[in-house]
Amino acid sequence: MGSAGFSTLEAVVAIGILGLCILPLMDFQMTISEGAVRLASRNTALEAEMRAEAYLRALPPAALAAGEGAIGTYQLVWQEEASAPVRPALSEEGAAGRFDLLVSVLAYEVRDGARTIAVGRLERPVWQVTRPFLDEGGF
Repeated sequence: MGSAGFSTLEAVVAIGILGLCILPLMDFQMTISEGAVRLASRNTALEAEMRAEAYLRALPPAALAAGEGAIGTYQLVWQEEASAPVRPALSEEGAAGRFDLLVSVLAYEVRDGARTIAVGRLERPVWQVTRPFLDEGGF
């Protein structure tokens, strides 16, 4: 005579099969979670890089050599790596202009406490005035 329901062996086999089906789903969920954490970390680094470059582009030329500053909750440290030779700005006719052009290469690092969030390099043009706007002879 058969009885209704599952035997103990059938129940153990059913739970084992369910377990084998659930393990890949759990692995997939962990992969998704780790990817989300990496994405959040990369977004933070990109935001820090954009803020750092905006900060460095707004600095006066005299402050480019080296320094540090605060951008929000992050600490920005920079150092001038190199600068291209000064080139005079010429008009279309070849006449010397009022400015010389210098390209300064800055290496920077953005930190959150002791942890480095972003590292980068920025090439920044610097215009140096060679003559005042209004020469002594007028226009």
